[in-house]
Amino acid sequence: MVIVIGAEALHPDAVASVPDGAVVMAADSGLDHARAAGLTPTVLIGDLDSVSAEGLAWAEGNSSIERHPVDKDATDTELALRHAVGLDPSRIVLMSGGGDRIDHTLAALGALGEVVLTSVPVLEAWWGSAGAGGAGSGSGAGCGGPRVDGVVARLAWPVHGCVAGGHAVAA
Repeated sequence: MVIVIGAEALHPDAVASVPDGAVVMAADSGLDHARAAGLTPTVLIGDLDSVSAEGLAWAEGNSSIERHPVDKDATDTELALRHAVGLDPSRIVLMSGGGDRIDHTLAALGALGEVVLTSVPVLEAWWGSAGAGGAGSGSGAGCGGPRVDGVVARLAWPVHGCVAGGHAVAA
């Protein structure tokens, strides 16, 4: 299972790694990048705020569409990963051409730490020309990292299972 997300065009090495017959999904503008690379997504997932009008028109006639509201508590990448897990794949490959938006990069890589992905035996990611992952990489990273105190977050959505300032955060 391959999930193509937005940012920039896919690197040729990433596209060459897609096995024949792989199921390809696209998160929002990832549809445009997938099609430009010669891949044919079977499903388009997201709030569809960045897919091109031409891409959306193509998807309406050639793939299924799972549309979500813009005001949501998950990124389009997270939604696509969750959808993929529901199909019980033995492998998920997340692909992006990279980009210069550090917030998008961190969000996409962070999405690979979702606990629901622990059921997937093999997780891989392509970011630009760099590939990473492999067997057993489906261990959720959650919101780990060093302890940080004195930070106040005003979030629109609850954060589950994280520790902030030594206290578990729960909704």
